[in-house]
Amino acid sequence: MTRDRYSPTLQAQYRAALQLALEAGHKVLSEGGCALDAVEAAINSMENNPLFNAGKGAVLTTDGKVELEASVMVNHPLASGDGGLDANRRTTSVTLVSRVKNPISLAKQLFLKAEDTQHVFHAAPHVEMLAERFGCEMVEESYFHTPARDRQFEDAQTGDYAGLGSDESEAKGTVGAVALDVNGFMAVGTSTGGKGGKLPGRIGDTPIPGAGYWCETFLAKRKKTLLQKVFPCLGREEEEIGMGVSGTGDGDYFLRYAVCHDVFERMKWKGDTLEESVKDVLRELGQHGGEGGMIGLTGEGEVVMGMNCGGMFRGWIDLAEGVPRVGIFSDDHVS
Repeated sequence: MTRDRYSPTLQAQYRAALQLALEAGHKVLSEGGCALDAVEAAINSMENNPLFNAGKGAVLTTDGKVELEASVMVNHPLASGDGGLDANRRTTSVTLVSRVKNPISLAKQLFLKAEDTQHVFHAAPHVEMLAERFGCEMVEESYFHTPARDRQFEDAQTGDYAGLGSDESEAKGTVGAVALDVNGFMAVGTSTGGKGGKLPGRIGDTPIPGAGYWCETFLAKRKKTLLQKVFPCLGREEEEIGMGVSGTGDGDYFLRYAVCHDVFERMKWKGDTLEESVKDVLRELGQHGGEGGMIGLTGEGEVVMGMNCGGMFRGWIDLAEGVPRVGIFSDDHVS
């Protein structure tokens, strides 16, 4: 992602689209809604916008078809202190979807309907039969196509990019959202069309827990102060931490290196902050040739948006202020 590939007009369109998504999620939270509903609202906004590689405007396979993926995960605050409740590490995901208008909504319905399935990972075509039963909005596969994506396919340029100087080219953009609600619950959601020009049946990191996303509350080791090292009896050795991350980038690398779970592990066992973990994981990923980024949030409201590449569409919004802040390129200051 470089500035010369995005005209001022196209940049303005992306910033406006990001603001709309943030405002959609904020509306849910400001009305007392839960984090999962806020994540769904934000991602629905982006799935319906052909600027992003999710839902309408998704990239095509080598067969010229759309195969969509999505996932959700919700934390469970350790109110009981045991962390062993069935509600913890609950997640559901879908892949190879081509008839559900909003795959993130299907992933959410699967999460909520434990009586229909306790599975984590669901693939079409059967999961689309469940979608019809759940009342998800169904469409023809052709709905997801756009003129720009079809031209990319015809020109054998199905890459996941924005065309030089073209304000009509849909661009990069696996979409994700992380939310924290007033009750302390967190949720993460991710939705994508996958890698441009992928082989039919290719599954990326988005529907795989630990690769493309993670969300959990856990007891983490605390980094000891100098005084605690001298007097080990001072202070607690563990503290309760909530976190959620969603990734975008080269999905095959995110899969190979379990990127989002690596962030969680560093927080839990090393006592690193979310920002430290994301930074180190992406740095190491880059050393192996993988590019991408992550958005993340903690249970205390710490916002992290890290990348090891030229840019990432991103933004955040505070529940109290309600002011969306967005950025595109790596040197954009999103304060």
